[in-house]
Amino acid sequence: MPAAFAALLIASSVLAMSCPSSAQTNPETAEVGMARDLFQRGVEAAGQERWAQAERLLSRSLEIRPVANTYFNLAFVEENLGRVVSASEHYRRFLRMTRGDESRAEIRAQAQTSLDGLLERFSFITPQFSGWIEGDQLEIDGRLWSSEVLGESVPLDPGARVITVTRDDEIIARIEIELVEGQTETIAADLPPPVARTTASRPWYRSPWLWTAIGIGAAGGITATVLLSQQADPQPFDSTITAVEL
Repeated sequence: MPAAFAALLIASSVLAMSCPSSAQTNPETAEVGMARDLFQRGVEAAGQERWAQAERLLSRSLEIRPVANTYFNLAFVEENLGRVVSASEHYRRFLRMTRGDESRAEIRAQAQTSLDGLLERFSFITPQFSGWIEGDQLEIDGRLWSSEVLGESVPLDPGARVITVTRDDEIIARIEIELVEGQTETIAADLPPPVARTTASRPWYRSPWLWTAIGIGAAGGITATVLLSQQADPQPFDSTITAVEL
């Protein structure tokens, strides 16, 4: 049995002993039991080299209960899947969580050895895009990256990678590359200039000012009509002569 897999099974037994039994009265017992069940099923899947299934089970276990041993086992599984960047991070997490724990010295040594080997398998790209403007988005294999990585060395898993730049929901650059372990590559591209946006002239009959003026004129016409109609029926003529003092 490989040393790494032996360590995986040891970690499994350590977790099983550290989890409270379902008979204990504890409000978290159900969640702990579920995390332990997922963990043990993940270890079984790894033992049968069903790596993708093991990854799903162990990841779900971590979501419920972040245990150091689960990080170790997930890293082991990811290492076998070729996901070296994620595996290295999970080995680091395990080492941080178990720092000073002499009872896990053997597993810690295995984790450190695996981590050192993974770092040599990283591939690196340095994305450089001339014509980059604010609002452009960089994606690598569908994952969005901050523009702060432009000009910086980005660690990636070896294999086929797809790099895209999107502007206004439209892909303006797409680069496909096959990376090998330890490769360092600069990804450069000239992005197209931004498209000038022109505002179409509005037809005269759609002008809000025009309709406001027409509205005012219409209101004035209505008012005038009312006034004229009120005056259209004058008082009867009074023929009585009234004396006026001079």
